[in-house]
Amino acid sequence: MSFYIKKIYAYGSGKKTSVIELDKGLNIIYGPSNTGKTYIINVIDYLFGGKTNPIDILSGYDTVAMDIVEENGYTINLKRKLDSTKIKIETNHPDIESKEYTTKKAGNILLSLIGIDDIPQIISSQEYKSQNLTWRTILNMFLIDENRISSNNSIITSLSFKNITAALSSLLYLINGEEQNIPDDHESGAIKKAKREAVTKYIKKHIISLTERNDKLQEELKLNKANDIDAEIERLLQEISATDEKISASMKKSKKLLKDIYDLSAKIEEAEFLKERYAALESQYVSDIKRLEFIINGEQKQVFNTQNEKCPFCDSAIKPHTHHSYTKASQAELDRIKMMLADLKETIEAITEELNGYKDNLKLYETENNEILNLIELELKPYTDELKKSLASYQSKQQLIKEIEVIKSVADNMNAEMFEVEHEEDSEIKYNPKNHFERDTIDKINKYLDEMLRESAFPEYLTSRVDLGTFDVITNSRNKSIEGQGFKSFINTIFAFVLMKYLSIEGKYAPKLLIIDSPIMALTERESNNSNGMKAALFEYLVKNNNYGQVIIAENEIPNIHYKDAKLIEFSGLKDKGRCGFLINPN
Repeated sequence: MSFYIKKIYAYGSGKKTSVIELDKGLNIIYGPSNTGKTYIINVIDYLFGGKTNPIDILSGYDTVAMDIVEENGYTINLKRKLDSTKIKIETNHPDIESKEYTTKKAGNILLSLIGIDDIPQIISSQEYKSQNLTWRTILNMFLIDENRISSNNSIITSLSFKNITAALSSLLYLINGEEQNIPDDHESGAIKKAKREAVTKYIKKHIISLTERNDKLQEELKLNKANDIDAEIERLLQEISATDEKISASMKKSKKLLKDIYDLSAKIEEAEFLKERYAALESQYVSDIKRLEFIINGEQKQVFNTQNEKCPFCDSAIKPHTHHSYTKASQAELDRIKMMLADLKETIEAITEELNGYKDNLKLYETENNEILNLIELELKPYTDELKKSLASYQSKQQLIKEIEVIKSVADNMNAEMFEVEHEEDSEIKYNPKNHFERDTIDKINKYLDEMLRESAFPEYLTSRVDLGTFDVITNSRNKSIEGQGFKSFINTIFAFVLMKYLSIEGKYAPKLLIIDSPIMALTERESNNSNGMKAALFEYLVKNNNYGQVIIAENEIPNIHYKDAKLIEFSGLKDKGRCGFLINPN
């Protein structure tokens, strides 16, 4: 039994419904970033019981839905509002009631669609703890989002819950449909083992810590006693307080000096302005004096020519010129301006003397302020810093003494139990799911893995296998964790497809579904334009092998190959070219 996703919807009040229609085989949704490709992956995850809202609620869309079609043709519609813990199911399936379900109950219905009607128990820890198999438990195997695609861990685990035991138990159940047996005496052995390991680990950890700290403490203390340290701490606190008071007093004095400096600067500026104005006036007076003296001298030296009574050219009579003297008026004005100039010079001398006094005082204030600031920055603050360093050192010593006393007390009490705890009989047999995988199962998975890696042009490929310890892929004896991000994504994609293929062919129960976000986006090839490169080869393999279940891939750019009957959905990111993105008209 199986199903496939037919349609994905997003609804919102006043919004045109956004719909994406998918096919049973290979579906590739591609286009630039931020066009909504990841929204589609998130919507599927959300309708499969995820907790995180799949789309931004500010987009105006508040509900998502999905049509799935099971192998007999019945349609099941799952609808869920954002921030809701309920999933509404509407269906024509005769065995499923149309109503609202919790996410867990909805997951159980999805399990029934692949044939799991009675929810089994799976072993989730080496101590034989058990839990119900859930849809979310197996979802990690076939829904790999952009955060997990390049993970160092096996794809059968999630980023938040890396329980390999539960994941492998789930995979075993999908393979053979059998629940693992739990030994009758496993619980007591588990409790004993857990107690012994916890106690011994605690004691050893603190004894090592005690030894290291004790050595350090003895070196730092140099045989000083705790009460000496207490006295030194008190002294340092008093000195710090006294120094802080000096700094505060100096800062107040500096603040007052700065005010005085500001006031003096204003007075100097005003005096210099007046001095400049008076100097300009003095220059004007000097010019006026020179002009008046010139007039007076000219008047005194003027000689009137009375010899020619007739014009030498025309022999006509020349009219005598009547001259008015300005000497007396000019002399009076000259005397007045000289008196004003004398007064002005006295004023300038007074202002100059006052200005020099201001400047002398300003220099004294600035010198005093600089001395105060130097005292603060070069003496008081460094001294305070040294005091605080010394205080921190003594406080650290004090803390170390208290800590070592506590640890020693705990160690003394627990050391008495150490011998008995270390010699307790271990009757526990741990559960290891890898021991339950048949050799034939691993051989077939390795065969499919080898085939896909070869056909996907994995560089310098020789051999591969599944490591049962991590249940992850080893290529050419290289652990996946040492590969780059792009190669990790490539290997994780291949492994996910191989598991889907194996379960589809050999498994008792098979989801026959694989959803991957950005399998090749981080992959940079040596020859990016090589049509025979890894990206092209991987997609060609997916195109040729599209009969093991529905595959949904979201990617930015896809290789230029012939995609035959694969469903291609392009998001252009442009409003005037094709479909812009998943959401038709977001806010």
